[in-house]
Amino acid sequence: MRRISTIMIVTSVAFVLAIAARAQDATDATAKTSDPALAPMAQGDSKIDLKTTAKIRKEITAANNLTASVQKIEIVTNATKVTLRGSVDTAKDKRLIGEIAERHSPPGHVDNQLEVKVVAD
Repeated sequence: MRRISTIMIVTSVAFVLAIAARAQDATDATAKTSDPALAPMAQGDSKIDLKTTAKIRKEITAANNLTASVQKIEIVTNATKVTLRGSVDTAKDKRLIGEIAERHSPPGHVDNQLEVKVVAD
C-alpha cells in the first residue's frame, strides 16, 4: 500500500512539473515575440466587449455570401476596439467581414488585419 502511495505521489509531482514547464515555454515564446502583431491578443471581459464579439461572430456565421475560411478568423474586442485577424480566401471576404465589424462597433474602432490567402498556380 505504501509503495502505491509513493508511486502516486511521484507521478503527481512529475505531472505538475511537466505542466509548469509547458506553461513556462508558452510564456517564453510570447515574451520573445518581437512583433506585437504576432502576439496573442486578450479579449476584453466587459459585457460590451463580449457582446460585440458575439454579435460580429453571429453575423459572420449566418452570412451565406462568405467562404468557409471565415469561420476560422480571430475576433477580439478590447475596450470597444475590434481587431480581426487570420486568413480569408478572398478580398471580398475581408471587406465584408470588416463591414460587419464596423456595424457592431463605434466608428473608427475596427482594425482589420485579415490577410487574403495567395493561391499558388
